[in-house]
Amino acid sequence: MHKVAIIQEAPYVLDKVGSIKKAAELINSVAAQGAKLIVFSEAFIPGYPAWIW
Repeated sequence: MHKVAIIQEAPYVLDKVGSIKKAAELINSVAAQGAKLIVFSEAFIPGYPAWIW
């Protein structure tokens, strides 16, 4: 059976680069613990206003 990690962390508000770095750190951390599938929320990395739709 594969280990799944569901990330429930807040991104850095309106900081795409900072959020990408945080995502990479989280991915490395949970992968080191054996996770094979890592899931983030849809809008973890900001790039467009959530209210645009």
